[in-house]
Amino acid sequence: MTEIPADLRAAFDAYEAAILANDLDALDAAFAPGADTMRGDGAGLLVGHDTISAFRGLRGGVPPRTIERIEYRPLADDVALLVSVSRFRGGGTGLQTQVWERLDGRWLITAAHVTPRAQALDRSVWRSVGDPLFQGAWDGPLEGLTVAVKDLFAIKGYRIGAGNPTYLDSARAETTTAPAVADLLRGGASLRGIARTDEFAYSIAGDNAHYGTPPNAALPGALPGGSSSGPATAVATGQADVGLATDTAGSVRVPASYQGLWGLRTTHGLVPRQGLLPLAQSFDTVGWLTRDGATLQRVADWCLSYDGSDSTESVFGESGADLPWRFVIPAEALDAADAATRAAFEAFVAASALPVDTASIGDLDDYLVPFRTVQGAEAWRNNGDWLRAHPGATGPAVAERFRAAAAVTA
Repeated sequence: MTEIPADLRAAFDAYEAAILANDLDALDAAFAPGADTMRGDGAGLLVGHDTISAFRGLRGGVPPRTIERIEYRPLADDVALLVSVSRFRGGGTGLQTQVWERLDGRWLITAAHVTPRAQALDRSVWRSVGDPLFQGAWDGPLEGLTVAVKDLFAIKGYRIGAGNPTYLDSARAETTTAPAVADLLRGGASLRGIARTDEFAYSIAGDNAHYGTPPNAALPGALPGGSSSGPATAVATGQADVGLATDTAGSVRVPASYQGLWGLRTTHGLVPRQGLLPLAQSFDTVGWLTRDGATLQRVADWCLSYDGSDSTESVFGESGADLPWRFVIPAEALDAADAATRAAFEAFVAASALPVDTASIGDLDDYLVPFRTVQGAEAWRNNGDWLRAHPGATGPAVAERFRAAAAVTA
């Protein structure tokens, strides 16, 4: 085997040291500048130095490892291929394939592909997962569908984790299953697993300081959207068919928009919230995420029918009552959309041939302060005692939101 040039080996070793230290500046310097540099892994392909740098800032570090083997092949003058095997301290091996070029006297990476060690599950997406984790009814209108449940719902025998390991440790196992989960199981769906959430659902970014950031299946390196990030990524990557989620301030709609999914925030109070860890009860709703409209229609038809759910009996009062369908578009919300989004939405509405009305709801900015005030007051009322008893248990961004929430007076 041809020996690796000393200056190339030194550049590789410096890159590996930067990886282990999560030295973002050194990692940026190791990749060639410009729009043609590439980095790929199982989540997708990133093209361009700036795109790779942005991804790296969200990823966090890698687990401790050592380089077990390096294969070197010269490809041309000042161009080389390095393939290295990583052995992780926690077990397992991974593979790095890199094209290095000598540019202006320095060896820089111009293309890289990472094959991570095999995992039983992606812990940034799942807390617990099975095949299935819990079998639903063997037949029914939802037969064959698998569900990723956001880690806010009660499941008998499991604890609610709320996206925070300290909270999970302090919780007790649930004695009953939340109706919103049971509705799906009774319809024939099976529980694939318990999926991650932003801490206490108090974010719409999708990152988590403790478990990492679930990948965005539509745009590698981008945030997945939250707080229902785990269910959204599980559905978008094909690991589940349905995400059972919550939406207080956009936590179904945001990850749906970020990852190209169908997402429905149901009318407040329509789906039962018993067994759901609340963030702000005045706004908390239950919703679903799917990859296609037909699956979402199946779920809504079952869960919002009298036979499918306990919720509609209390709302509509009698067996077989039809939901009073009416479609209304808030004019100010449509006006706030960018031109391409608005055109796509209007084309969809026109193609649906549904009777749709438009209504004015007033200046959208007038809603923000009252919403944030009530949301903050209720979030602190629900979680303040626990947070005071566990200082420093949340990540910085969520801690800052709770600090602001604690300042809301009666």
